[in-house]
Amino acid sequence: MRKARRSQGSPGWQRNARSPLQRQARSGIDGTCYGPVAERIHGVDECVEIASIRHVLTTYALFISRAAALAESASSRA
Repeated sequence: MRKARRSQGSPGWQRNARSPLQRQARSGIDGTCYGPVAERIHGVDECVEIASIRHVLTTYALFISRAAALAESASSRA
């Protein structure tokens, strides 16, 4: 199965990923990779949209805040 996927061409993130997501995908585990809009990622001339960085930062901050509130709520009920 792996050879068939490679011969058909795999998305760039699978070939060049530098995160655990690559290993998970090869093992059949679904996942997501979230980050700012960028071009030529990890290249010498990589560029990232500043507005996109701000959006991602806000998203992460809201997620962490809500997760912390849920954890605090769960621990107070225990």
